[in-house]
Amino acid sequence: MSQTSLTLDELDSHLFECADIIRNTVDKTDYKDYILPMVFYKTLSDTYEDQHDEMVEEFGDEEIAEDPDLYDFPIPEEYRWDELMSQSKNVDKFLNDAFEAIERENPEKLSGVFRADYVDEDALDDATLKELARHLDTYNLSSERVPPDMLGEAYMDLVKHFASEEGREGGEFFTPPFIVEMMVRLLAPYETGDDLHDPTAGSAGMLVEAARYFAEEQDGDAGTLRLTGQELNPDIAAIAKMNLFIHGYN
Repeated sequence: MSQTSLTLDELDSHLFECADIIRNTVDKTDYKDYILPMVFYKTLSDTYEDQHDEMVEEFGDEEIAEDPDLYDFPIPEEYRWDELMSQSKNVDKFLNDAFEAIERENPEKLSGVFRADYVDEDALDDATLKELARHLDTYNLSSERVPPDMLGEAYMDLVKHFASEEGREGGEFFTPPFIVEMMVRLLAPYETGDDLHDPTAGSAGMLVEAARYFAEEQDGDAGTLRLTGQELNPDIAAIAKMNLFIHGYN
């Protein structure tokens, strides 16, 4: 599968524009609650579709290729991204139903990840949600095409962008990068199989940085690390899980 020609700057700009679409419809402190789950949904669905095409080619059998055990994150057919794009009414309900169905399909990994209630937010009408979906539909965000490190960095840049939008309140879930980098270096070096735990994880920035440090500074395999965290706010804990999965970490 060929990778996208997108640059990080282009991807950052593309994702930042999501905030412009819902600006003045919901409070800026809620941007992350509605945009980040949709970005994650697009990534999961695009990845599934690319992997599904590979499975059909490999096995030559559509029925075998539908086996959910073949995928890291199986997506129910009736709730894949293309189905969202075909909706013209009750887009908010479709999103709620899709997220519930995806969680049911991936109970061990995605339980509690999709917490946004699009139906409950009256300002996010069909027209606004469709515009947001059409914007995200511009690029294929599959991890088969966009390297996980680039997609993960763009996701973190988006989290940082929302923290900046929120001002002081953003510090609840986003620690400034220079502090994170200092703490990661103080804890280094890391070893294969280490457990890394953040008792105030926020959006999981420190766990991501520790894994990056192990991979890039120590030439280690970040996939061998066990990354865990605690977070008091369940909405922020959901963002942390999405952040780790988008980076390709467990």
